[in-house]
Amino acid sequence: MSRYRKIDIRIWGDEKFLGLSPPQPCGQFLWLWILSNKFTTIIPGLFEAGPAAMAECLRWPKKDFDKAFQEVLAIGLAKADPIAHLVWVPKAIEYNKPASAKVVTGWGVTWDELPECALKAEAWNVLEKNLIGYSKAYHEAFLAACRKPIIKPLPYQEQEQEQEQEQEKTFMVVKADPRSQLDRDIDEVMIYLNEQTHRTGAAMFTSSAGLRERLKDGATVDDCRLVIDCKHVQWDNEEMRPYLRPKTLFRPQNFPGYLAEARAWDARGRPRNGGRPQAATGSGEDYSSCVKGGDDD
Repeated sequence: MSRYRKIDIRIWGDEKFLGLSPPQPCGQFLWLWILSNKFTTIIPGLFEAGPAAMAECLRWPKKDFDKAFQEVLAIGLAKADPIAHLVWVPKAIEYNKPASAKVVTGWGVTWDELPECALKAEAWNVLEKNLIGYSKAYHEAFLAACRKPIIKPLPYQEQEQEQEQEQEKTFMVVKADPRSQLDRDIDEVMIYLNEQTHRTGAAMFTSSAGLRERLKDGATVDDCRLVIDCKHVQWDNEEMRPYLRPKTLFRPQNFPGYLAEARAWDARGRPRNGGRPQAATGSGEDYSSCVKGGDDD
C-alpha cells in the first residue's frame, strides 16, 4: 500500500477550509504548510518566498512565524536563505521521485527563475546525486535543464573574507550597530511595511513620516506591525490601498484609533473573510472615513 497521500495546494485558499478554526503558530503545522503551500514548484523541495510573505499567507504575526520557522530550521527539516528568499527541503526529492526524465527536463524554466545563491548550489548537488541513482536518462535530463550555480565572491569580497578570517584567528570581532535603537526600530517597521505592500526599488517607502514620533510616544515595533497587518486586510481594495503608507498609518490623529482597532482585530483571531475589522470612525464597509480629517497632501 502506498505510504504517501496527495494534497491539492489549492486547499490553502479553499473557502470551506478557510472557514475552519485557524491554527495557532507552531512548528508542526508550519512544516505541513511548507510541504504543500502555494509557493511550491515542480522541483521537489525548492521554492522562493520571504518570511514576511509566508507569515502573511498563514495569517500569523511575523514574530510568531519566525519562532515556528526557527524550530523547523533548527532540526534540519528545511533550509532557507534570508537574502535570496529561497527555501529548500533537502529530503523532498527522496519522497517525490519525478515520473520520468521528461519531467526533469520540464524543471528548466522554474530552475532558471529561482534566485542564485549558495543554497541553490547546495540543492543542485543533492538533486544531482539522487537523479544519478535513478538512471542515466534522469541525470542527463537534469544536467541539460538545470545549470549548476557558480557562486563566486567578487574580488573585493574575497579580500574582505581573507581579512576577516585572519582576524578571527586571534580574536572575536564584534561589530556594533552605531545607530540608535530608535533608528533601528524605524528601519524594522519600514522594511516590514514595504514587504507587506510588495514595494521594491524606486517604489519603496523611504520617508517614515510620523513613525519616529509614534515610537517616541511609546508605541512599540510590534504595535506598528499590528496596525500594518490590520490595515493591510481592511484596506484590501482599489480605493483604500493607496492609504497603506506611513503618512496615513502613523499620523498622530489616526494611529491611536488604528492601534485600538488592530488589537481588537487581533483578539478576534485576525479574521480575513466574513469578519473584516470595523473602521475606526465608521461602520464595516465605509472605510474612507478612516483617513479623513487631516490627511490631505
